[in-house]
Amino acid sequence: AIVRFDPATATARTDGTEVQWHLARLELSCLSTGTSAVLPYRSYLNSWNTSAYCYPQSNYNWAVEVSTGDVAGAGFEGEVFVTLDNGCSPSSEMRLPSEVVSGKPYDRAATSKFEFKVQDIGYLSAVKVRCEPAAGAASKRWYLDKMVF
Repeated sequence: AIVRFDPATATARTDGTEVQWHLARLELSCLSTGTSAVLPYRSYLNSWNTSAYCYPQSNYNWAVEVSTGDVAGAGFEGEVFVTLDNGCSPSSEMRLPSEVVSGKPYDRAATSKFEFKVQDIGYLSAVKVRCEPAAGAASKRWYLDKMVF
C-alpha cells in the first residue's frame, strides 16, 4: 500500500522546543487492485499525542442552488466546476451539469439546483468556482449572483 499524508502542516512553538504536525487525512491505496480509502483525522500530532486513530471516511449528499444575475450579458454557456474547501483539505473538483430539465442552468436570471456526493470535508469555509466557456460561446464571462449550499 502507498500512504500519502495530505496536507500536513508543521508549526513550532515560540520557544522552538516542540514541533507539531497537523494531520488532515490519511489516504491509503492498494497498488494491486487500485482501491483506496480516505481516513480523516484533522488534529495535531505532537510529543504528548503520537498516536492517531483514523476511521473510514463517509460520503455526504450536498445540494447547491446556483443563481445567475439579472443583468445584460449575465448568462453563460459552458462547464462550471466547484471545489469545496475546509481550509485544510479541499474536496475533488466536481463538474456541475451544463443542462437541466428546465433548459440551460446558467442563463440570465436562472436559478438551478444540483445535488452531488462528496467526501466528508468537515466545516465548509470556502468554495472555488471555475468556468470553462463552450467552444464558440458568445461570451466567455458569467455573472454569478450566488451559490447556496
